[in-house]
Amino acid sequence: MNRKLLYVLIAVAAGLITLYFAPATGLTITGQRLMGALVFIIVIWSTEAVSYPISAFMLLLIMMWANATGKVSLNAGMKTALLGFASATPLAVVAATAFATVVQNTGLSERVVYKVMKLISGSHAVKAKRFLASIFCVEVPLSFLVPSSTGRTAIYLSIAEGLEKPFKFSPVDSNGKHTGGNPMQRALFIIAGIMPAIMGAAFLTASEATMLAGRLISEGTGQLQYWGLTVQYLLIPAVLLMVAFYFIACKVFPSSVDDIPLAFIDERIQLLGPMKWSEKYVIGVFLGAIAIWMTDTIHHIPTEAVLFLMMIALYLPGIGAGNWKKDSKSIAWGSFIVIAISLAFATALSQHGVMKLIAGWIGGLGITSLTGLMIVLPCVLVLLRIAIASHTGATVLFVPLAMELGKLAGLGTNEVVALAWVTYAFCRAAYLLPQQSAQVILVYDYGYFTREDMLKLGVPLTVAAMVIYITWGSLILPLLAK
Repeated sequence: MNRKLLYVLIAVAAGLITLYFAPATGLTITGQRLMGALVFIIVIWSTEAVSYPISAFMLLLIMMWANATGKVSLNAGMKTALLGFASATPLAVVAATAFATVVQNTGLSERVVYKVMKLISGSHAVKAKRFLASIFCVEVPLSFLVPSSTGRTAIYLSIAEGLEKPFKFSPVDSNGKHTGGNPMQRALFIIAGIMPAIMGAAFLTASEATMLAGRLISEGTGQLQYWGLTVQYLLIPAVLLMVAFYFIACKVFPSSVDDIPLAFIDERIQLLGPMKWSEKYVIGVFLGAIAIWMTDTIHHIPTEAVLFLMMIALYLPGIGAGNWKKDSKSIAWGSFIVIAISLAFATALSQHGVMKLIAGWIGGLGITSLTGLMIVLPCVLVLLRIAIASHTGATVLFVPLAMELGKLAGLGTNEVVALAWVTYAFCRAAYLLPQQSAQVILVYDYGYFTREDMLKLGVPLTVAAMVIYITWGSLILPLLAK
């Protein structure tokens, strides 16, 4: 039997077993069915038995059935299951990835990457550590311009390909043994997968899943998560973790090539030529969006609305820098579907008491302080993220759970917001094994590092993340969220 089909059958069996015992929970019929759906989808996401968009459609059908109880028809159940599509967040993901596509197609992202690298490293031979620092510096502006973790990983892979000769790269053999080459190659490829995950939790538009988390937190706490606020909440700990990551990478995988020739940077910049009108136009649109986002606590224009305005500006006939017929093929339509259905599922789990029930079970441990919850949830998530290879899936499951735990513990709204955002940061903490995220799977397939290599970086990075986010979330973030 096909292994993935076997995983689907296991998921169905787990869901049915849950349904059998669900009446003992005291949940309504809809709540019991949703609990079965939760167990089913966790197995599906953990095993990656089907692609995430297809799993979202499976979830949609189950939610239709779950809501079709008593006199409620399947048609009414469908309306409830499709509520996520009525949210602005899924469309905002389309707009954000459209912007990222235009940025990449115009060559602006490549220009920014190599200009920053030239600024930090120079254009001649440079020490390996300084060159590596330039790549970390690139991630900060790029996370604003390319609001897609996968998109940024793809850019870093293109950089890595240009470094194979000067860095003396050598892939691992069929037995996972390194055949020579530069140890820093392992760090460089692992960084390409992990770094976008860290900065993806730096502000509201840094990643598709971050917008989903912002919407869930807004709905769960009644406190709107403006773009400017999330910069205050999340940017500093993300940058601190990036700094820690840099020093860990230099320590664990020091370069065997001390001086790196950087002629390829000037070659890439020359190939790009002078800055085009399309690039200047994109920069103008982006700066306008930043100005509106930074003042959103004054005028209250939602982040999603600004993304829609950006998308319209990019595709204005005659002056826009985008080509919809061409660019639409690169837009994250799969993420649009997954996030829309995930929103409806997360809302349903909260409305029908499933998350409150699970939070009550965990609350039985007697942890009622913010710091205690800040410690327990990340520890649990570090383990569970080994199984769930999706930032979005982890967000749907654990951000609402964190908010319920905070409410049951009697925390203030600002503390619940702090707990939810720190939980989200650890929903992205796929630092230990390649199968934890699509971005790391992508770089792992190049064959320049092993699982053991990733663990060598991932273990100290996870410890650093725990120290930074637990401290920030317990002491600073609650004050900012007041």
